[in-house]
Amino acid sequence: MGRPPPGGRTHRIAIRKTPRPSGAHDEKEHADAGPFGEVVGYQNVGLTPSRSFLPGAIPAMLPALKAKQSNETATFRTARPGRGPRRKWLFRCIAITLPFAALLVVEMLLRLFGYGNSPHFFLKGRFDGREVYLENPDFARRFFPPGLVRSPQPVILPAIKQPGTFRVFVLGESAAMGDPEPAFGFPRVLEVLLRDAMPAKKIEVINVAVTAINSHVIRGIARDCADKQGDWWIVYMGNNEVVGPFGAGTVFGRQTPSTAILRASLAAKSTRLGQFLDGLKWKFVSGRPRSWDGMEMFLQQQVALEDPRMARVYQNFERNLEEIIRLGRESGAEVLISTVASNLKDCPPFASASLDAQTNGPVAEWKQRVTAGTQTTDEGRFEEALKILDGTPRYFSNSAAVFFQVARCQKALGRGIEARANFERARDLDTLRFRADTRINGIIRHTAARNASSRFLDAVELMDRHSTNGIAGEEFFYEHVHFNFAGNYLLGRTFAAQILGVTNVASMLSSDECARRLAYTVADRARVLDEMLRRVQQPPFTAQIGAAAREARWRQQAIELHALLRPDTFDSTSAIYTGAIAREPGDWTLRENFARFLQEAGDFKAAEEQWRQLIGLMPRQERAYYGLAYALDARGRSAEAIQYFREALNRRPRSVEARNGLGLALASHGDPKAAVGEFETALREKPDFAEARVNLGQTLAQQGRLDDAREQYAEALRGNSNNGAAHINLGKLLAGQGKNVEAAAQYREALRVKPDNAVAHFNLGNALTAMGDPEAASHFEAATKSNPNFAEAHYNLALELARREQFAAALAHFSEAARLKPDFADGRFNLGVALAKAGRFAEAISEFQETLRLDPANQRAQKFIEEAHFRLQK
Repeated sequence: MGRPPPGGRTHRIAIRKTPRPSGAHDEKEHADAGPFGEVVGYQNVGLTPSRSFLPGAIPAMLPALKAKQSNETATFRTARPGRGPRRKWLFRCIAITLPFAALLVVEMLLRLFGYGNSPHFFLKGRFDGREVYLENPDFARRFFPPGLVRSPQPVILPAIKQPGTFRVFVLGESAAMGDPEPAFGFPRVLEVLLRDAMPAKKIEVINVAVTAINSHVIRGIARDCADKQGDWWIVYMGNNEVVGPFGAGTVFGRQTPSTAILRASLAAKSTRLGQFLDGLKWKFVSGRPRSWDGMEMFLQQQVALEDPRMARVYQNFERNLEEIIRLGRESGAEVLISTVASNLKDCPPFASASLDAQTNGPVAEWKQRVTAGTQTTDEGRFEEALKILDGTPRYFSNSAAVFFQVARCQKALGRGIEARANFERARDLDTLRFRADTRINGIIRHTAARNASSRFLDAVELMDRHSTNGIAGEEFFYEHVHFNFAGNYLLGRTFAAQILGVTNVASMLSSDECARRLAYTVADRARVLDEMLRRVQQPPFTAQIGAAAREARWRQQAIELHALLRPDTFDSTSAIYTGAIAREPGDWTLRENFARFLQEAGDFKAAEEQWRQLIGLMPRQERAYYGLAYALDARGRSAEAIQYFREALNRRPRSVEARNGLGLALASHGDPKAAVGEFETALREKPDFAEARVNLGQTLAQQGRLDDAREQYAEALRGNSNNGAAHINLGKLLAGQGKNVEAAAQYREALRVKPDNAVAHFNLGNALTAMGDPEAASHFEAATKSNPNFAEAHYNLALELARREQFAAALAHFSEAARLKPDFADGRFNLGVALAKAGRFAEAISEFQETLRLDPANQRAQKFIEEAHFRLQK
């Protein structure tokens, strides 16, 4: 007979309705018992009827059969007591634990192979023989999709706080970090002021603010700061609650999830397996941003004030703020929270509800009044405009643009209180919600009032009080929320006064002295303004009211600043840096800025020294290594530069700046194929990295792959039509093909972006010269004014002037070209010609002789020497 598989549930088979033969039943049953006590001898009973029974005998046997069945069942159930239930529980335990064990094995394997990253803000490390905490550059990966992750500022924090150390943590978003240049943000100002006020203490202001984050992320940072022995925490946050991670208008993933889902998601992504699955998920999510495109990414994520999701935004913000305060207090720190100021009067709404959305009343008539009122406001006829606009805010009650226009008129007419209320209303109705609104600041105020143990600063009131008309604007802000140096100084000084308990702020260092100690030079001001100009040339800034006028105003300021960066100011600017470094030799930020200044000024040898000093201060930071590598490459030491670029990549393999520099060095070293590979790797990591794309185009052009090069330039311009480098290089490619008209158009586009771009002026001059256009001279002259050290521009300008027989002016520029580039043989020769035409034959002979030294085959130089000697003898 066939037996059931061991462990099978066959005990019910022992209870049969079919009668069995009499005789040695018990012996047969025990003889055929299965390995676990199951009765298996009668598995086929009823399939083959026994011939020993007559049909009539069955009824008579039923009572005895039932009794026998009862005995059989009792016998079976008592066989091998307790083994069945134990097996069931063992099986259940294995079934429950096996998946968890498998997940644990996968997690350990992922960690073993180095996949993923720590979810903590700080990482432990060693520096100068001591244990320290370092920033985790990948901390924010749990909150952002691939390609959009924002990194914190570099940190080296002693793990053991030394006696006499005063430690302050600054938590927040980009405004708290100091964007657009953290070197001059209010945390740096605060540090300078505290150092001056407490010279006996070691001051540590730790900037843990990060661009584009919000309270959900800051809550995690606060948890990691809790055991780091801070004396004070400063919390300045609220601008990104809607657009940041988990906000109602975010592009970084799920919008306004429940608290339970949010916390569970973050907990899962703190594991390597969770990070792997999250990365896998993003590969299949369509429509998400693939690279960082700034505020332009949010254009399709407009959120109205009355959007029901805003209730959860406010609720989450309040909970997170309460948690941050609690963590700070439990850590033993004094917690100072602040309202979040924004530019009200000089930052129009980014987006406004369409007037077409209004349905009650005569829409067309009111829209005409708005249009007429706006035009009249732009013409400066404010009283008339206000009369035209009267009533429109009530009618178009959700239009940020209308409220802003009314507020402009009221401000101009001296009605400041009304104007301020309407400017605030315009900000609150802005559907691109990049500024903390009235409700956010109200939550901060109420939370501070509930937490009497925390300190409070009303930054909104502070900025208004020190602004014209009592309304914050460009006095303290660049654009919507980011402070200029005046704003950073005012906020930093007020925070310092709170910490020090000072009521007379006049006793503190002045703004000018803080700027001097931070080495905030003209070069830095020009660099920051260039960055801001680049930003406001992109949406949503370009759609703001008065965008063109603001850009023109800032552009003029930039031109004026760049005009101050002359060769004769180099020493005085260098002195500011060296003085600040002498006061704080361990300040890595000062050395980095100084190295950058020297590099931009062309003093690569001095820059190399500063980069080497920076490596000693920040040996883990890849920026110091690739900065040094750029300086070495510029000095023609490409092989050495390649080594330092690789060192930078060892420290941070995802550094696209180091990867781009390595590509440049490889191209300089004669390995264009490898260079192309590095540029392409950088672009896979960051597709919008314009520098790498332009450099890839250049390298492809040098290989003769002109169509591929042109496509790279076009791709760079599709990502940013204001990319001056792409316009210039595309122009050079076209000029090389003899397409001078098209080339000139590209150079003009580059000048539209940056009117004082010396290279664009120079190349445009060359294109115009090829076309015989007399305008060429003016562009060569503009190039020399923008960059007085541009030898080639001086030379080409001199040639144009000589063609016009303006020999005296030509001589001056030939002389300057020879001074700047003494080994340029053609420059020496033409200087000799110009001197000869001026009758200065002895000097001309000297220049022709120098030409022959540089170019012994130059027969014209030899001929002119003879002619010049002949003229001297006459």
